[in-house]
Amino acid sequence: MVSVAPTAGPVGIQISNEDAVLTADAAISRGQVCKLTLQTDSSLPGYLLFDGATPSVATDGDFDADNATATGNQFHCFAVALEDISSGNTGKFRVKGIVDVLGGDTSVAELPLKAGADGELILADADGADDPTKTQRVIAISLETMANATIKKALFDGINGFGTYPNA
Repeated sequence: MVSVAPTAGPVGIQISNEDAVLTADAAISRGQVCKLTLQTDSSLPGYLLFDGATPSVATDGDFDADNATATGNQFHCFAVALEDISSGNTGKFRVKGIVDVLGGDTSVAELPLKAGADGELILADADGADDPTKTQRVIAISLETMANATIKKALFDGINGFGTYPNA
């Protein structure tokens, strides 16, 4: 797996962007965070492919938009839509790097963010007090002050993330 910061630049660390073309199985807006589904493809046995994208609001019992539960401990990958995409069409998504993303609450820059409802990034809770049964996965760091329903810049890693806040 490639790191979000694989090489050092002349003054600091150069951030690499990794993008993918995916088929949207729902209408998706530019900046929306989407949960990706890993599936095997019979034409490529042994390979895992990103098969589709749905807004991160989707829930499946062991996972909700914000957290992987401590008991289910399911792992999901995320990407940010780089353009508006209608259902059933392909479009570009950012899997890692600096991206313009939909904010779900107001926070200052340089704070840890997690996936929130409606495909937005929200502030991760340091103490897990919002739900002590769940471990929160940090998938982004705000580079600007995030605001509800506003596109702002964030450092994003939808594959590895930047760590977790464990359940309380």
